[in-house]
Amino acid sequence: MTRSTFRPRRGLVAGVAASGLLLGAAAVGAAPSPAAAAPPGCDQPFPAAELAPGQVLSGLTVVKGTEPVGFEGTVLGVLDDGIAAGIDMIMVDVEVPDIELPGGDQAGGIWQGMSGSPLYAEDGRVVGAISYGLAWGPSPIAGVTPFGDMEEFLEADPAPRVPVPTAMARKIAASTDLSAAQAGRGMRELTVPLGVSGVSQRTLDFLAGKAEQLAKRGIKRPYLKSASYRLARSSAAAAPDASAIVPGGNLATTAAYGDVTMGGVGTVTSVCGDRVVGFGHPAYSLGSTSLGLHPADAVYVQPDPAGAPFKLANISAPVGTIDDDRRAAIAGRLGALPEAIALTSAATLAGETVSGRTDVYVDDAAADAVYYQFFAAHEQLLDNDPMGSELLTWTITGTDPAGAPFTLRLTDRFAGAEALWDAAYGVADFAWGLSRLEGVEMRSIDLRAELVRDARTLDIARVEQHRNGSWTTVNNKTPIQVRAGRTIKLRVVITGPGGTKRFQKVSFAAPAAKYRGNTRVAVSTGGSTYNSTSFKNLTGAKKLVASTLRNDQVRVQFGTRDKVEYAGDYYGDEYFRADAKRAKSFLRSRVSAPYDQVVTGAANINVKIRK
Repeated sequence: MTRSTFRPRRGLVAGVAASGLLLGAAAVGAAPSPAAAAPPGCDQPFPAAELAPGQVLSGLTVVKGTEPVGFEGTVLGVLDDGIAAGIDMIMVDVEVPDIELPGGDQAGGIWQGMSGSPLYAEDGRVVGAISYGLAWGPSPIAGVTPFGDMEEFLEADPAPRVPVPTAMARKIAASTDLSAAQAGRGMRELTVPLGVSGVSQRTLDFLAGKAEQLAKRGIKRPYLKSASYRLARSSAAAAPDASAIVPGGNLATTAAYGDVTMGGVGTVTSVCGDRVVGFGHPAYSLGSTSLGLHPADAVYVQPDPAGAPFKLANISAPVGTIDDDRRAAIAGRLGALPEAIALTSAATLAGETVSGRTDVYVDDAAADAVYYQFFAAHEQLLDNDPMGSELLTWTITGTDPAGAPFTLRLTDRFAGAEALWDAAYGVADFAWGLSRLEGVEMRSIDLRAELVRDARTLDIARVEQHRNGSWTTVNNKTPIQVRAGRTIKLRVVITGPGGTKRFQKVSFAAPAAKYRGNTRVAVSTGGSTYNSTSFKNLTGAKKLVASTLRNDQVRVQFGTRDKVEYAGDYYGDEYFRADAKRAKSFLRSRVSAPYDQVVTGAANINVKIRK
């Protein structure tokens, strides 16, 4: 299985949920007829060099529903190498005077979602796809990618903005209401925001806030971006199918589809047999890829006072695979669906269970999907009640670089206001780390969460040493005392709700007297101490899982200061035991069985070793 790296492009936000970019155009002209010389079902390109200023073109796009409607445009000229070296940009003045947005606002030209809308010459040949608009807002002028270049699927990324020469800017100003200065600001791609379905706007905003907090700590991830809109997934019996993938029709592409859908909507430029091409620019600049290919049902055009309007649409079930995401177009094949990571989840609270299933087509999107699906289930179960505590077990399966299967599984308990975030962050970040490993393929991610409303915890109250026939509280004022070679007997006193007490007893053999003045005992509990940068290969990931201290466990460590100080690090005890061969350095550790509640607190106590 080959899945590409998924990184949202500038202007594509992992939390933006506009289900796509709408091309709204009233039916101005009739749909063109196919060129007589074209093979049945396949379009032929009209050479950009043969276009003349003032030439009228007809186009197709969807305003509402799935049926393409016609519109017209007038050629202004051609920018040599306007998109990139070897790819010209055709400048077209688009006529969409009859499109009115909700609230009575006028569209003012093209907008997001029109990407890929085909333009035809009078003989039926395809001139190109609308793909760029003036950067400052709703654009009456469209930058068009020549159809001949869309067939080639070149690999290099396009420049994010294409400058408009002074002469062309003046020409645009002469035929529109724009000034030469406005036109001279340049052209940029009609963005295809990555939308998210299945999650409330409140959750999207919450995750965006967490992303900002992580960034301040120097932890950067391409997911958890700010979100403005939410996507929708079609569940209607009459949802459009592959028959709706026609020139001028809606074209959606997704990184994940199911209870959580992550994708965007543009327009089909051309269909040839089972091959589909659209957008006229990249979706996410993935090159050779494996994304979902979907029809979509447009709902309406959403005004945006801060920028260009965009289309809201319901994305239907996949009908094929997008296998090229190139600088001139996205393209794919109808039929076989992309291979996917199966993301499943089941969260239970007071006898109610919320289950979810999402097919993740791109490895990099797995972490995003985990966040969204996990939070959505909790949102539904809690219904605005505060978070209590939960026991989470996650399982990730896949194959290593040699193709051998692997299974990673971790169970942990979380409690309190940050429980939901801590639980989701751990598994999502682990999935992100696995997606970075060369040759490692995830096959499935399964989440099982048992929630309770009780958020109370157990707390480490003190540490006691058994000496002189009784238990004595020890701390740095009253350190642990032991003779070299003798046994230290300790117990950790843990208090619970209602003043209940639990005791964890441990014993250690004291080392030689040469360690006096350099030893201590550290008591710690679990926590979100690991992240995806803590392992560099699958072996490291397995060791990390095996050595992770759960939040409902207590670890007591006895060793030299340089070892104990780092014993809570994500490398785990095994790392330090291996390093303990150095002179005057050692570490010994005891970990409790899991308790039935999260344990909090810590202690760090000096040890006095006597001869």
